[in-house]
Amino acid sequence: WGTYYGGTGNETYYSRSGLVVDNNDNVINTNWTTSPNGANVIATAGEYQSSLGGFRDAYIVKFNPNGTRLWSTYYGGVSDDGAYGAVTDANGNIIIIGETSSSANIASAGAYQTTLNGTTDAFIAKFDPAGFFQWGSYFGGTGVDRAFAVENSCSNLLFFGLTNSLSGIATANT
Repeated sequence: WGTYYGGTGNETYYSRSGLVVDNNDNVINTNWTTSPNGANVIATAGEYQSSLGGFRDAYIVKFNPNGTRLWSTYYGGVSDDGAYGAVTDANGNIIIIGETSSSANIASAGAYQTTLNGTTDAFIAKFDPAGFFQWGSYFGGTGVDRAFAVENSCSNLLFFGLTNSLSGIATANT
């Protein structure tokens, strides 16, 4: 099967890392959009974020094996946000990574990093199989930080990206 997906703005797909298939052969796509949500074009009713938060937001969409959209949501704040990679775990949860310039609507309480540290930080966020937000965290220092790919390795999440931050990235003694 194949389908168009998008609205009146731009939907961008950068790489294969934003497209994954879960253990039930559902197809999950994530990236970024500038489309508002008229008539549930981007986000389905009842999901985490039903409207575009800024100029550009990340989105996640899940299709069943026959190509029927199961759910979709925006993810972002009032600035620029974009997702570049996704992975699923054994329970069907979806973990997305990307970049954000938004100072709100990214991190959950108790997250590893709850505030935006630079002009652009990487983010990591987890959604359950039905599209409900579980947790999110910023990751970055005082410069520009972006996450481009994520892997689930032995129940550990590894993500890769770029940074020009001089601190806030590496852990001590590693």
